[in-house]
Amino acid sequence: MGKLQETSRLAGAHIHNLRKEVDSLKASKAEAAPVASELDRLRGDVGEEFRTMRSELAKNLKELSEHTQAAFQQVNAVETSLQGHVSQGFTEAVAALQWLEAQTSDHFIRIEAELVQVKAEQASAPPPPTPVPNST
Repeated sequence: MGKLQETSRLAGAHIHNLRKEVDSLKASKAEAAPVASELDRLRGDVGEEFRTMRSELAKNLKELSEHTQAAFQQVNAVETSLQGHVSQGFTEAVAALQWLEAQTSDHFIRIEAELVQVKAEQASAPPPPTPVPNST
């Protein structure tokens, strides 16, 4: 009989502990409902914000693409213009060098002709008179 009473007492204590746990779980469930509700509300807000951010990102990427394309077109126009200027400058430089070469060649031809003339005059000129000593 003592053993039955002891087992009954232990079973009662165990039942009492289980009841406390059930009550605790019920309280937790009551607290969990507002938390779950708040999480559902946040999930909706986050989803809406995510859709807004995705839309803004798509818009920004489109604008970036348009700006990049315009920049490449401007760079292409500048490159074309630069190539034209370089080509024109090179043509002018070649023409100037050809003119300079022609002028230099003409100048050397005149100098050579004058030199030949001077040498010819020196070869055909009578020798300079020799001074005669004065005799008194």
